[in-house]
Amino acid sequence: MHQVSLVPSRGNARQADHPPQPPDAYQVAFARHAAL
Repeated sequence: MHQVSLVPSRGNARQADHPPQPPDAYQVAFARHAAL
């Protein structure tokens, strides 16, 4: 699960479809949930 999020190929494809701000917020929330 963590690897898929760090995958660069998927990140690039998603960035082209969506802006870089939404993904950032989502990653931050996921990281916080994992820390909890």
